[in-house]
Parts: sequence; structure tokens; C-alpha cells
Amino acid sequence: MADLESFISIDNNEQGFDAESFKAFQERMSEASKQIQASRKQEKKQKKQEEKLIAILLKFIRENKNKDLIELVSKLLAENLPAQIIVSLLLISEKELQKETGILIEGKSHSGGNKQNTLPDLYFKSQVLPLEVKLKIEEWIAEINNAFEENKQKFNQRNYTKVTIVKTAALSFSQYLEKASINHDFNKILHFTDMFMSGIISNTSYKYLNTNE
Repeated sequence: MADLESFISIDNNEQGFDAESFKAFQERMSEASKQIQASRKQEKKQKKQEEKLIAILLKFIRENKNKDLIELVSKLLAENLPAQIIVSLLLISEKELQKETGILIEGKSHSGGNKQNTLPDLYFKSQVLPLEVKLKIEEWIAEINNAFEENKQKFNQRNYTKVTIVKTAALSFSQYLEKASINHDFNKILHFTDMFMSGIISNTSYKYLNTNE
């Protein structure tokens, strides 16, 4: 930086450059440098977090007994789908993943009362689901949406197999309902999952392409 300043200092003496303008230029360059350094630190932090989540997923693959789910997760890892997104798809049925990531799906109402017209209410109209279950489903969907939001740039820079993403979430959802002893039709679960996942993916792509948020 000192060499650059010396060079331009000599040059601006010869050509009559304004010292104040050059000082402002230096300040802009200094600020740009700080932003670049901050960006690199953030990228390094994200990479470290990604590596941690991949390790958690590999452990999940080794220990899980559901061959269909293992196959789907393996496919998503092979496609290099961000690990945070893969984990979010599995959270509702996997308490161990919740513990390891610190993301708990608890089904607690933040309003302090009975919550009406949840997304499950609107879709499973003829089936009465316990309030805690409905709230857990909504919390899970919110976590998936958040994972896509935080990885929208990576997600939209590659082509991923949507059907594999949807099937992974649907199978995880089905397993949760089985553990909760709730009868369900898997095809209906698959349709419900495809519905909300399509909305999340479309919204993520829109924000990436149109708002650059």
C-alpha cells in the first residue's frame, strides 16, 4: 500500500491531481478491502459449518436403518446439495439430528393459545391432527424454508433433482407420523410435501433472480 501511495503521489504531483480526491479514493479502497476480508471470513465460517453438517449426515447414513432414506440422502450429497438443506429435510423425524445440530422441533405455540388454520389444517381437512403435531409440522417447514433462504445462491447456481428433495422430505415426514402413531396415506403425504416444497423452491429462486437479497 505504501508503494502504491508513493507511486500515485509522484504521479499526482506531475499531473496536478487533487490530494483530497486521492485521499477519498484511498478511503474507498480501504473500505473495499475490509469488506473483502469480512466476506472471506464469512465464507470460511460457512465452509466449516458445511463440513460439520456433512460429518453429521455421514454418521446418519452409517447408523440409520431405513435403506430408502439412506439412498435418498446419499443421492443429495452426491449432487452436492448444501448440507444445511439436507439436514432440514430430515429434522422432523430425527431427534438425534435435532440434538446434534441444536435445531429442535418442539411443537410449541408461540401465541399462547390454540393455533387455528395451520398449513396441515388447510390440507388435511378431513383428518384431525393433535395441535402439537400440527405445530411441529409448521416448525419443520419453517426450518426448511430458512435453510433454502440461507443457501439460495448455492442452490440456484446448480441443477438439483427436485423429485429426490421432495421424496426425502416426504419419507422423513411419513416416519415422523409413524413414530407418533398417526395413520396416513403416503401418497397424500407426498403430494402435501411436493406442494409446500414447490412453494419454497419457487420463492427461493424468485428472490435469487429478482431481488438479489
